[in-house]
Amino acid sequence: MASDRLFSRALKVAMLLWLVGWIVKIRFFVWFLGGICLRYPLDFDFFPAWAANPWVSLCAYLLPLSACVVAILSRSARVWQSAAVIMTLGSATLCFHQNTYNDATFITSMW
Repeated sequence: MASDRLFSRALKVAMLLWLVGWIVKIRFFVWFLGGICLRYPLDFDFFPAWAANPWVSLCAYLLPLSACVVAILSRSARVWQSAAVIMTLGSATLCFHQNTYNDATFITSMW
């Protein structure tokens, strides 16, 4: 029981710190991904089609933020675990996406 609570607390702290890291840059990324990247998509043959699609990068940034906020408002362990998986997949996607691969925010999220 105590180890479950300790794990739950550690997960909540990690998610809150992750959320703070992404919120610090939300103004830039919403403007960049939602405006610049959608209007002027880059095209390099090096990247596969999914990694060049600007909608993928925008969703991979906003979906984990939404999941994290929902998890913080919930007490369900399943919601927290699902949010952690969504956050990890979003960070991994943004580590490899053409629009965001060079930003340390997503690399440090994976650590």
